[in-house]
Amino acid sequence: MKYYRLSIWMSLSLFAMLLSSCGYHLGTSSLSGQYQTFYVPYVKGDVQGYFTQTLINRIAVATPLRYDQDGADLEVKVCLSAPAQRNIGYIYAPNLPNVTTPNEGRLTQTATVTVVDCARRCTVMGPTEITAWLDYDFEPDLGTVNRHAFSLGQLEMNPLARDAAGPALYGLLSEKIVDYVNNSW
Repeated sequence: MKYYRLSIWMSLSLFAMLLSSCGYHLGTSSLSGQYQTFYVPYVKGDVQGYFTQTLINRIAVATPLRYDQDGADLEVKVCLSAPAQRNIGYIYAPNLPNVTTPNEGRLTQTATVTVVDCARRCTVMGPTEITAWLDYDFEPDLGTVNRHAFSLGQLEMNPLARDAAGPALYGLLSEKIVDYVNNSW
């Protein structure tokens, strides 16, 4: 029993030493506790600027940080990769024996995020890859099938449905980035 207690104590000591050697520490100290303002430069890969605006709005609403374009304490740099789309749901084509066709897709977006201290010009966090995905339905393009009148706008052809899913995916990705920035140690 004595050796068992000793091994537990040694394990905990080793664990604490490993944590401290990597720069980790116990306790919370979020970036919003150390900095007052933030700036998001134009996001690379954001063709229309919609994601940049969504991210700025989410950080401003969900954190105590204020947006300041000219003299910010933090700069949140983001680079978007090309979105990936794949089919994840299939149905049998009506009136066509043994033919399946996709009717559900998954849109995935990855962002590389780096947070920089503007005064010291040093990286505070990152670069880190953050990924979000969104599943969406669409009407298969079979030429003879016309269910659009009954879909209430939720089912569209794949390219149209993918375009409509983009803003919602940007919202999900920006929320994950806000969580990363706001809940850091």
